[in-house]
Amino acid sequence: MEFLDSGNSDFQTRTVEGYKIFRLKSTDTVANNTLNITLKDISGDTLVSTSKTIRTIDSIDVEVVAKSSEIVVGGETYEFDITLKDTSGNTLTDFNSRAYLVLNPLYGKPLSSYIDIKNGVSTLRLQTKNLAGKNIKLEFQIEGVSSITKEYIDILPEDPIRVDISLSRDKIEANIEDSTTLFAVLKDRYGNEVFNDNTTEFSLEIPEDYKSIITSSNLKKTSK
Repeated sequence: MEFLDSGNSDFQTRTVEGYKIFRLKSTDTVANNTLNITLKDISGDTLVSTSKTIRTIDSIDVEVVAKSSEIVVGGETYEFDITLKDTSGNTLTDFNSRAYLVLNPLYGKPLSSYIDIKNGVSTLRLQTKNLAGKNIKLEFQIEGVSSITKEYIDILPEDPIRVDISLSRDKIEANIEDSTTLFAVLKDRYGNEVFNDNTTEFSLEIPEDYKSIITSSNLKKTSK
């Protein structure tokens, strides 16, 4: 590592009102670095000395795991475990930082603007809204990690409470060769299509008075 202000491993400066920021950058070398800081008075006599170990590694992997098997609309709160690991899969127990989540606000929001990462781990809390969807992107920006971590989740609808019916054509000729397609869609209370329902069966019936006018090849279907 080297000091950004001087471009080498040594840097001297004066404090301003008892305070000074030192900026460090990596030299792309994997190592354990010891930062030695010495505070001297105006005569050059040492007042205090201290040191801190800073480790540089080749890369950091970010693991994001949802604690719940299903994430559902409706304003519930869900937790995600965040773990920072090295390339060998070991948790970076000496890594402390902050993480920020970017999420399409139509689907939900984090409960705080950022989360603290302590000893390489943290927990994110996310609250859903009323819009369901597949492959919703979560972007995590972590201070000290150059790349943005992307995860994709499904936010599921609630159980269906109604069926929406529509036709591909609402007018057809009185011809046995002409036809229209009927669409039956399950919806939850927020109007989301219940895309995860693969078991509900639809049973449709043509009234007796109309059986001589229209017919269907299959009046019983399972939702897909």
